[in-house]
Amino acid sequence: MPTPTYDLIQSTTLTSTSSSIVLNTLPTNYENLVLKITTPTTNATAGRTFLRFNSDSGSNYHHKVLGASGTGVNTASENQTYALIGYYSGANSVSIVDIMGYRSSFHKSSAIRYGNNYPESAVQISTWRNTAAITDITVGCLGVYPVNTKVALYGLVAG
Repeated sequence: MPTPTYDLIQSTTLTSTSSSIVLNTLPTNYENLVLKITTPTTNATAGRTFLRFNSDSGSNYHHKVLGASGTGVNTASENQTYALIGYYSGANSVSIVDIMGYRSSFHKSSAIRYGNNYPESAVQISTWRNTAAITDITVGCLGVYPVNTKVALYGLVAG
């Protein structure tokens, strides 16, 4: 079986704090996308981190999450106005988001893995209930992303 490779499409590193980062002008020659968000150690405001596709802020997203911490396991399922990534804790958070079938005419699903310094780790599935191809992605935070937050978007190339 061929090994898939990843092409870097876009990357950015924040030089000032921000509550959102927009990735636009997405190419159409990939089947799937992978988004990596890394936040450095800081005392910046913590908050939920999320994605919005094509600037859609309607209640068109649904997610299910399974999380684990030092105190136990938790689950959640809810409709939202964004695709939940996780909870940016204000220090050393890493999120990896697989966005499957971003060009398809079906609802889009994202498999998300994240970890932070709580300690907590989680895996979840978010679905955008829209049949439009994804042409832009907003990476948002209900707090603020600190300076040196890194966002990289990759296209998955089938081997």
